[in-house]
Amino acid sequence: MQLVPSMLKILTIALVGSAVNVLAIQTEVVAQSNRPKHTQRKPKRKKLRRFGGRVPVRLKGGRKGVCDRTVTQPFSAAVPENALSATKTPQFAIWIPDQTTNNPMRAKVRIKQKNRNVMPPMAVKIVDTPRYVTFQVPPAANIQPGQTYRWSFEVTCANSEKDRLYGQFTYEPASEALKSALSRAKTASQQARIYEKNDYVLDALAVLLAAKSDDQMAEKTWNHLLQQWDWQTGETQSQLPSKTNGDQ
Repeated sequence: MQLVPSMLKILTIALVGSAVNVLAIQTEVVAQSNRPKHTQRKPKRKKLRRFGGRVPVRLKGGRKGVCDRTVTQPFSAAVPENALSATKTPQFAIWIPDQTTNNPMRAKVRIKQKNRNVMPPMAVKIVDTPRYVTFQVPPAANIQPGQTYRWSFEVTCANSEKDRLYGQFTYEPASEALKSALSRAKTASQQARIYEKNDYVLDALAVLLAAKSDDQMAEKTWNHLLQQWDWQTGETQSQLPSKTNGDQ
C-alpha cells in the first residue's frame, strides 16, 4: 500500500500547442465483438458520480469531511463507482482532505465478492493531510475474469468516528486488439487515453500513476480524465500523486 499526499479533483484542460499532438494520435477503440467470450458485458457508459464511491454518513446533518466535520471537502475516490479493470491487480487513489485537527487516522481496505472477503483487510495509518492514499489489489485476492468485486475504504479517526467509500470493479482481460493498440502507444498519456476510450478507467489511472515525475503530458491527461468523470478539483488535488507524495 502506498501513501501519497496532495493531488486531485478536476481542472478543465485546454490542450493547446504541443498538447494538440496528443489529440492528433488516433485513439483506437476496441469493438465489443473482440471481447473475450467468457467475460461480462461492460457497464453502459454514463455520467459518472462525482465522488466515485458513496459516503453514506454525509447524507444527514451536513457532515462533510473525514471525521473532522469542520472541513468543506469530502474525501473521495478518483474512480467512478463502477469500473472495469484489464488486470487482476487494479490500483485505486483516494483523496483525504485537509483536517483542522492533528488527530491520527487509520484506514482499512476490503475487497469482497458476494459478501465474502477475498483477501485479508489491508490497514494503513494516515499521518498527515491533505494527501492521496493509493492501494492496489494484491495477487493473493485471486480476482477472476468476468466477476464483479466490491471495494471499500474505511477511515477511523481518533474519536472512533468512521467514514467509508465504496464501489465496484469488474475484471475483464484486454482483448488482443486492445493489446495491439496499447503496444503502439509511445507515451503514458497515449496509453491512458486508449484505456479510457475503451472504458478501462482503473488501468488508465494506473498508467498515469506510474508515469515519470517530469511527464507533464501525463499530468494534463490525469486532469482531463478527472474532468470526464465530473470531478471538481483544487490545485493540489489535480497533481499526479507521484508529484505530491513524499513518502510511502
